[in-house]
Amino acid sequence: MIKDKLIGLWMANGFIPSGGALDLHDAGCEIFSELTWRSFFQEIKEDTDGTVTCKMHDLIHDLATSIMRQECCVIEPNEGSQIPKTARHLFVNNSSLSTSVKQKYLKVLDLESNFCNIAFKISKHLRYLRLDGFNVKTLPESTSSLHSLQTLSLRYCGNLQMLPKGTKNLKNLRYLDIRDCHALTSMPVALGQLSFLCKLSMFIVGKEEGCGIDELKELALEGELSIKGLHNVKSSMEAKNANLIKKHKLRSLSLSWRINRNENSPHQNDEEILSALQPHSNLKKLCIIDYQGLTLPYWMMDLLLPNLVEISLGNCERPSATTSREIALP
Repeated sequence: MIKDKLIGLWMANGFIPSGGALDLHDAGCEIFSELTWRSFFQEIKEDTDGTVTCKMHDLIHDLATSIMRQECCVIEPNEGSQIPKTARHLFVNNSSLSTSVKQKYLKVLDLESNFCNIAFKISKHLRYLRLDGFNVKTLPESTSSLHSLQTLSLRYCGNLQMLPKGTKNLKNLRYLDIRDCHALTSMPVALGQLSFLCKLSMFIVGKEEGCGIDELKELALEGELSIKGLHNVKSSMEAKNANLIKKHKLRSLSLSWRINRNENSPHQNDEEILSALQPHSNLKKLCIIDYQGLTLPYWMMDLLLPNLVEISLGNCERPSATTSREIALP
């Protein structure tokens, strides 16, 4: 099991007490640690990007399944779509669910694979929505009216071209997973207004107002972050406004430009931009793609990233003063 997914489900089901000094996500992390200490979770592993996985003993799983039988509903392939009225958590595995899902108590909607066919008249009380692998180009704009939504997972939606324009209205959103959404070319405006957002796997820098890299400034992001479209950043000051050096919970960072640029997006300022994007010293993994500066920044060479264990350079054809072999890794 993945730690972040567990915490997302706990939040959605109201298992994490609110109103304390800690944010729901941070409180969930403390609960996870407590349950691990009590051996509720076992075989804890953490990847370089900060992803934590664990296992649960079969007996504990069976007990949880028994207790939650009336609140958790799983629809397997070739099974009917009868959903209990008391269902809070609905998981659909490669089945067709053709009717709209407006269950009164439904908090979690977890759809597996693009074989599902579901109308998007979803309960406004939904807090967790996973559509990983769906073959869609856009999401209905009505998705942005799910004001209670905390987790939106769209991983492997390879044909997804845009997110709802009103995504900024999802004020309770904490996790936005758009990994492997390769067709996505822009971000909705004003993502920086999502003050609770702590997981944002990818951000594409745009030229329009409200789509710049400064939208990241106030977001306390953690785990993995990929920033694309850095050729649209106009100055080092604009890059510095991303405030990466203050994001102490980031573990993996990918920075990418566009290699084929026109006269309006030259590569003369690549060195200044990369220098201003210095991450926090806690970073473990760094990837730089299509960078066309001649030298690499000081923060990559002066042991300012003591926890770095993995680094990669892709299509960086112009750097000459320093090669990847000369970068000082601890």
